[in-house]
Amino acid sequence: MIVTSADVVPGQNVQVLGLVRGNIVTSRHIGRDMMAGMKELVGGEIKSYTEMTDQARTVAEGRMIAEARASRRRCRGCHALLERLHQPRHHRDARIRHRREVRVAAVRSVKSGSVRNAPPTPLHPDCPPNRRAARHLEGTPMSTPEFITNLRAKIDNDPLWLTGITAYVEDAQGRILLGKRADTGQWALIYGIVEPAEEPADTCVREALEETGVDIEPVCLVSVKSSPYMVTYANGDQCQYMDLLFLCCPREDGNAQPRVADDESLEVGWFAPDALPQPLATSTRSRLELVQRFKQNAAQGNPACLFASNLI
Repeated sequence: MIVTSADVVPGQNVQVLGLVRGNIVTSRHIGRDMMAGMKELVGGEIKSYTEMTDQARTVAEGRMIAEARASRRRCRGCHALLERLHQPRHHRDARIRHRREVRVAAVRSVKSGSVRNAPPTPLHPDCPPNRRAARHLEGTPMSTPEFITNLRAKIDNDPLWLTGITAYVEDAQGRILLGKRADTGQWALIYGIVEPAEEPADTCVREALEETGVDIEPVCLVSVKSSPYMVTYANGDQCQYMDLLFLCCPREDGNAQPRVADDESLEVGWFAPDALPQPLATSTRSRLELVQRFKQNAAQGNPACLFASNLI
Protein backbone atom coordinates (compact mmCIF):
# COMPACT_ATOMS: atom_id res chain seq x y z
CA MET A 1 0.00 0.00 0.00
CA ILE A 2 1.23 3.50 -0.90
CA VAL A 3 0.62 6.10 1.81
CA THR A 4 0.47 9.67 0.52
CA SER A 5 -1.42 12.91 1.06
CA ALA A 6 -1.41 13.83 -2.64
CA ASP A 7 -4.35 13.32 -4.99
CA VAL A 8 -2.15 12.03 -7.81
CA VAL A 9 0.51 9.29 -7.61
CA PRO A 10 2.83 9.16 -10.65
CA GLY A 11 2.60 5.85 -12.48
CA GLN A 12 -0.45 4.69 -10.50
CA ASN A 13 -4.19 4.59 -11.29
CA VAL A 14 -5.94 6.12 -8.29
CA GLN A 15 -9.54 5.25 -7.39
CA VAL A 16 -11.26 7.14 -4.58
CA LEU A 17 -13.05 4.68 -2.26
CA GLY A 18 -13.92 7.11 0.51
CA LEU A 19 -12.54 9.13 3.40
CA VAL A 20 -10.57 7.58 6.26
CA ARG A 21 -9.67 9.17 9.58
CA GLY A 22 -7.09 8.45 12.23
CA ASN A 23 -7.56 10.45 15.43
CA ILE A 24 -5.82 10.12 18.77
CA VAL A 25 -5.58 12.29 21.89
CA THR A 26 -2.63 11.64 24.22
CA SER A 27 -1.32 13.16 27.43
CA ARG A 28 1.78 13.02 29.63
CA HIS A 29 1.83 12.22 33.31
CA ILE A 30 2.22 15.05 35.82
CA GLY A 31 5.94 14.48 36.30
CA ARG A 32 6.79 15.07 32.66
CA ASP A 33 4.46 18.09 32.51
CA MET A 34 6.33 19.64 35.43
CA MET A 35 9.66 19.06 33.69
CA ALA A 36 8.25 20.63 30.52
CA GLY A 37 7.15 23.64 32.57
CA MET A 38 10.71 24.07 33.87
CA LYS A 39 11.93 23.97 30.26
CA GLU A 40 9.83 27.04 29.49
CA LEU A 41 12.04 29.06 31.87
CA VAL A 42 15.27 28.32 30.01
CA GLY A 43 13.92 27.67 26.50
CA GLY A 44 14.78 24.88 24.08
CA GLU A 45 13.10 21.77 22.72
CA ILE A 46 10.67 19.87 24.93
CA LYS A 47 11.74 16.38 23.88
CA SER A 48 8.96 14.57 25.76
CA TYR A 49 6.34 16.51 23.81
CA THR A 50 8.21 15.88 20.54
CA GLU A 51 8.19 12.14 21.26
CA MET A 52 4.52 12.26 22.19
CA THR A 53 3.67 14.02 18.90
CA ASP A 54 5.66 11.48 16.86
CA GLN A 55 3.96 8.56 18.62
CA ALA A 56 0.50 10.09 18.12
CA ARG A 57 1.20 10.64 14.42
CA THR A 58 2.36 7.02 14.03
CA VAL A 59 -0.74 5.65 15.77
CA ALA A 60 -3.09 7.88 13.78
CA GLU A 61 -1.43 6.92 10.50
CA GLY A 62 -1.70 3.23 11.40
CA ARG A 63 -5.40 3.61 12.08
CA MET A 64 -5.95 5.36 8.75
CA ILE A 65 -4.09 2.59 6.91
CA ALA A 66 -6.16 -0.09 8.67
CA GLU A 67 -9.41 1.69 7.80
CA ALA A 68 -8.27 2.15 4.19
CA ARG A 69 -7.49 -1.58 3.87
CA ALA A 70 -10.91 -2.46 5.33
CA SER A 71 -12.58 -0.09 2.85
CA ARG A 72 -10.67 -1.70 -0.02
CA ARG A 73 -11.78 -5.19 1.08
CA ARG A 74 -15.42 -4.06 1.26
CA CYS A 75 -15.14 -2.49 -2.19
CA ARG A 76 -13.62 -5.66 -3.65
CA GLY A 77 -16.48 -7.69 -2.17
CA CYS A 78 -19.07 -5.39 -3.78
CA HIS A 79 -17.30 -5.53 -7.15
CA ALA A 80 -17.10 -9.32 -6.96
CA LEU A 81 -20.83 -9.56 -6.25
CA LEU A 82 -21.69 -7.20 -9.11
CA GLU A 83 -19.49 -9.18 -11.47
CA ARG A 84 -21.29 -12.39 -10.49
CA LEU A 85 -24.67 -10.72 -10.89
CA HIS A 86 -23.86 -9.41 -14.37
CA GLN A 87 -21.78 -12.28 -15.73
CA PRO A 88 -23.15 -14.05 -18.85
CA ARG A 89 -25.96 -16.42 -18.07
CA HIS A 90 -24.21 -19.50 -19.47
CA HIS A 91 -21.35 -18.89 -17.01
CA ARG A 92 -23.78 -18.79 -14.08
CA ASP A 93 -25.59 -21.89 -15.34
CA ALA A 94 -22.29 -23.77 -15.56
CA ARG A 95 -21.39 -22.75 -12.01
CA ILE A 96 -24.79 -23.83 -10.70
CA ARG A 97 -24.61 -27.16 -12.55
CA HIS A 98 -21.24 -27.76 -10.90
CA ARG A 99 -22.70 -27.02 -7.45
CA ARG A 100 -25.63 -29.35 -8.14
CA GLU A 101 -23.30 -32.16 -9.30
CA VAL A 102 -21.24 -31.75 -6.12
CA ARG A 103 -24.38 -31.95 -3.98
CA VAL A 104 -25.65 -35.05 -5.77
CA ALA A 105 -22.27 -36.72 -5.46
CA ALA A 106 -22.21 -35.95 -1.74
CA VAL A 107 -25.63 -37.51 -1.22
CA ARG A 108 -24.80 -40.59 -3.29
CA SER A 109 -21.58 -41.12 -1.34
CA VAL A 110 -23.60 -41.86 1.80
CA LYS A 111 -23.69 -45.62 2.31
CA SER A 112 -26.46 -47.65 3.89
CA GLY A 113 -25.73 -48.50 7.52
CA SER A 114 -23.70 -45.37 8.22
CA VAL A 115 -24.86 -42.47 10.37
CA ARG A 116 -26.48 -40.98 7.26
CA ASN A 117 -28.77 -43.87 6.28
CA ALA A 118 -31.86 -41.64 6.43
CA PRO A 119 -33.01 -38.94 4.00
CA PRO A 120 -30.82 -35.81 4.17
CA THR A 121 -31.85 -32.47 5.60
CA PRO A 122 -34.02 -30.43 3.20
CA LEU A 123 -33.14 -26.83 2.39
CA HIS A 124 -34.53 -24.11 4.68
CA PRO A 125 -37.93 -25.66 5.56
CA ASP A 126 -41.12 -24.06 6.73
CA CYS A 127 -41.18 -23.25 10.45
CA PRO A 128 -43.91 -24.65 12.74
CA PRO A 129 -46.74 -22.39 13.94
CA ASN A 130 -46.28 -23.56 17.55
CA ARG A 131 -43.14 -22.18 19.21
CA ARG A 132 -42.99 -24.98 21.77
CA ALA A 133 -43.28 -27.83 19.30
CA ALA A 134 -40.59 -29.06 16.94
CA ARG A 135 -41.63 -29.71 13.37
CA HIS A 136 -41.34 -33.25 12.03
CA LEU A 137 -41.29 -32.97 8.26
CA GLU A 138 -42.15 -35.76 5.88
CA GLY A 139 -41.87 -35.76 2.11
CA THR A 140 -39.33 -35.78 -0.66
CA PRO A 141 -35.76 -35.12 0.60
CA MET A 142 -34.09 -32.11 -0.99
CA SER A 143 -30.50 -32.00 -2.17
CA THR A 144 -28.15 -31.16 0.68
CA PRO A 145 -25.06 -28.91 0.51
CA GLU A 146 -21.83 -30.85 0.79
CA PHE A 147 -20.69 -29.02 3.93
CA ILE A 148 -23.83 -30.13 5.79
CA THR A 149 -23.34 -33.74 4.70
CA ASN A 150 -19.78 -33.61 6.02
CA LEU A 151 -20.91 -32.08 9.32
CA ARG A 152 -23.67 -34.64 9.77
CA ALA A 153 -21.14 -37.42 9.35
CA LYS A 154 -19.44 -36.06 12.49
CA ILE A 155 -22.31 -34.78 14.65
CA ASP A 156 -25.06 -37.17 13.51
CA ASN A 157 -28.50 -35.70 14.37
CA ASP A 158 -27.29 -33.09 16.89
CA PRO A 159 -28.65 -29.52 16.57
CA LEU A 160 -27.07 -27.55 13.74
CA TRP A 161 -27.17 -23.76 13.45
CA LEU A 162 -27.52 -22.57 9.83
CA THR A 163 -27.81 -19.24 8.06
CA GLY A 164 -30.58 -19.10 5.49
CA ILE A 165 -31.95 -16.53 3.05
CA THR A 166 -35.42 -15.71 1.85
CA ALA A 167 -35.78 -13.87 -1.46
CA TYR A 168 -38.95 -11.80 -1.82
CA VAL A 169 -38.95 -11.21 -5.58
CA GLU A 170 -41.39 -8.61 -6.92
CA ASP A 171 -41.70 -7.61 -10.56
CA ALA A 172 -42.74 -4.28 -12.09
CA GLN A 173 -46.42 -5.28 -11.93
CA GLY A 174 -46.18 -5.93 -8.19
CA ARG A 175 -46.44 -9.71 -8.61
CA ILE A 176 -44.58 -12.03 -6.23
CA LEU A 177 -42.47 -15.01 -7.30
CA LEU A 178 -43.55 -18.20 -5.48
CA GLY A 179 -42.80 -21.89 -5.76
CA LYS A 180 -44.74 -24.96 -4.62
CA ARG A 181 -42.23 -26.95 -2.59
CA ALA A 182 -41.82 -30.65 -3.21
CA ASP A 183 -41.10 -31.44 0.46
CA THR A 184 -44.19 -29.79 1.99
CA GLY A 185 -46.59 -29.22 -0.92
CA GLN A 186 -46.98 -25.59 0.20
CA TRP A 187 -46.38 -22.41 -1.78
CA ALA A 188 -43.45 -20.40 -0.49
CA LEU A 189 -40.95 -17.67 -1.26
CA ILE A 190 -37.46 -18.57 -2.43
CA TYR A 191 -35.49 -20.20 0.39
CA GLY A 192 -31.89 -21.36 0.61
CA ILE A 193 -28.90 -22.03 2.85
CA VAL A 194 -25.84 -19.78 2.67
CA GLU A 195 -22.86 -21.95 1.85
CA PRO A 196 -19.39 -21.35 3.36
CA ALA A 197 -17.72 -18.15 2.04
CA GLU A 198 -20.84 -17.30 0.01
CA GLU A 199 -22.36 -13.82 0.13
CA PRO A 200 -26.03 -13.98 1.28
CA ALA A 201 -27.11 -11.75 -1.63
CA ASP A 202 -25.35 -14.15 -3.99
CA THR A 203 -27.26 -17.00 -2.37
CA CYS A 204 -30.52 -15.28 -3.33
CA VAL A 205 -29.41 -15.05 -6.96
CA ARG A 206 -28.27 -18.67 -7.02
CA GLU A 207 -31.35 -20.12 -5.33
CA ALA A 208 -33.78 -18.18 -7.52
CA LEU A 209 -32.01 -19.39 -10.64
CA GLU A 210 -31.80 -22.97 -9.39
CA GLU A 211 -35.44 -23.18 -8.30
CA THR A 212 -37.28 -20.99 -10.80
CA GLY A 213 -34.87 -20.15 -13.63
CA VAL A 214 -35.47 -16.42 -12.99
CA ASP A 215 -32.53 -14.00 -12.95
CA ILE A 216 -32.94 -11.67 -9.99
CA GLU A 217 -31.08 -8.80 -8.39
CA PRO A 218 -31.14 -8.15 -4.60
CA VAL A 219 -32.23 -4.59 -3.83
CA CYS A 220 -32.08 -4.30 -0.04
CA LEU A 221 -32.08 -6.28 3.20
CA VAL A 222 -35.55 -6.33 4.78
CA SER A 223 -34.99 -8.20 8.04
CA VAL A 224 -32.58 -10.30 10.09
CA LYS A 225 -34.43 -12.75 12.29
CA SER A 226 -33.45 -15.79 14.32
CA SER A 227 -35.96 -18.62 14.32
CA PRO A 228 -37.11 -19.63 17.84
CA TYR A 229 -37.91 -23.12 16.57
CA MET A 230 -35.72 -26.20 16.62
CA VAL A 231 -36.78 -28.07 13.47
CA THR A 232 -36.66 -31.86 13.68
CA TYR A 233 -36.82 -33.77 10.40
CA ALA A 234 -38.15 -37.25 9.72
CA ASN A 235 -34.62 -38.69 9.83
CA GLY A 236 -33.91 -37.11 13.25
CA ASP A 237 -31.78 -34.20 12.04
CA GLN A 238 -32.20 -31.05 14.15
CA CYS A 239 -31.66 -27.57 12.73
CA GLN A 240 -32.25 -23.97 13.71
CA TYR A 241 -31.99 -21.04 11.31
CA MET A 242 -30.94 -17.41 11.14
CA ASP A 243 -32.94 -15.95 8.26
CA LEU A 244 -31.93 -12.98 6.10
CA LEU A 245 -34.89 -11.63 4.15
CA PHE A 246 -34.02 -9.76 0.93
CA LEU A 247 -36.21 -7.61 -1.30
CA CYS A 248 -35.32 -8.50 -4.89
CA CYS A 249 -36.44 -7.72 -8.42
CA PRO A 250 -35.94 -9.42 -11.81
CA ARG A 251 -32.80 -8.41 -13.66
CA GLU A 252 -33.53 -6.16 -16.61
CA ASP A 253 -31.21 -8.13 -18.91
CA GLY A 254 -32.11 -11.57 -17.52
CA ASN A 255 -34.85 -14.17 -17.80
CA ALA A 256 -38.11 -13.32 -16.01
CA GLN A 257 -40.15 -16.34 -17.14
CA PRO A 258 -40.34 -18.84 -14.25
CA ARG A 259 -39.97 -22.56 -14.82
CA VAL A 260 -39.43 -25.59 -12.60
CA ALA A 261 -35.64 -25.78 -12.68
CA ASP A 262 -34.88 -28.48 -10.09
CA ASP A 263 -36.47 -31.16 -7.90
CA GLU A 264 -37.18 -28.76 -5.01
CA SER A 265 -40.29 -27.27 -6.65
CA LEU A 266 -43.43 -28.75 -8.18
CA GLU A 267 -44.71 -25.48 -9.67
CA VAL A 268 -43.45 -21.90 -9.88
CA GLY A 269 -45.02 -18.64 -11.00
CA TRP A 270 -45.82 -14.95 -10.51
CA PHE A 271 -48.85 -14.12 -8.36
CA ALA A 272 -50.66 -10.90 -7.46
CA PRO A 273 -50.60 -10.10 -3.71
CA ASP A 274 -54.40 -10.35 -3.55
CA ALA A 275 -54.49 -13.69 -5.40
CA LEU A 276 -51.84 -15.81 -3.71
CA PRO A 277 -52.07 -19.60 -4.19
CA GLN A 278 -52.99 -21.95 -1.36
CA PRO A 279 -51.82 -23.57 0.81
CA LEU A 280 -49.33 -20.85 1.70
CA ALA A 281 -46.44 -21.73 4.01
CA THR A 282 -46.66 -20.24 7.51
CA SER A 283 -43.12 -18.86 7.26
CA THR A 284 -43.98 -17.19 3.94
CA ARG A 285 -47.01 -15.48 5.50
CA SER A 286 -44.86 -14.05 8.29
CA ARG A 287 -42.21 -12.87 5.81
CA LEU A 288 -44.83 -11.20 3.62
CA GLU A 289 -45.93 -9.27 6.71
CA LEU A 290 -42.31 -8.22 7.36
CA VAL A 291 -41.98 -6.97 3.77
CA GLN A 292 -45.17 -4.93 4.07
CA ARG A 293 -43.96 -3.42 7.35
CA PHE A 294 -40.60 -2.61 5.77
CA LYS A 295 -42.31 -0.91 2.81
CA GLN A 296 -44.54 1.14 5.12
CA ASN A 297 -41.50 2.30 7.12
CA ALA A 298 -39.62 3.15 3.92
CA ALA A 299 -42.56 5.19 2.64
CA GLN A 300 -42.38 7.20 5.86
CA GLY A 301 -38.67 7.87 5.36
CA ASN A 302 -37.27 5.00 7.44
CA PRO A 303 -35.83 2.29 5.15
CA ALA A 304 -33.86 0.64 7.98
CA CYS A 305 -33.58 -3.14 8.15
CA LEU A 306 -35.93 -4.81 10.64
CA PHE A 307 -34.31 -6.43 13.68
CA ALA A 308 -35.75 -8.03 16.80
CA SER A 309 -35.28 -4.71 18.64
CA ASN A 310 -37.49 -2.75 16.22
CA LEU A 311 -40.04 -5.49 15.55
CA ILE A 312 -41.71 -4.96 18.93
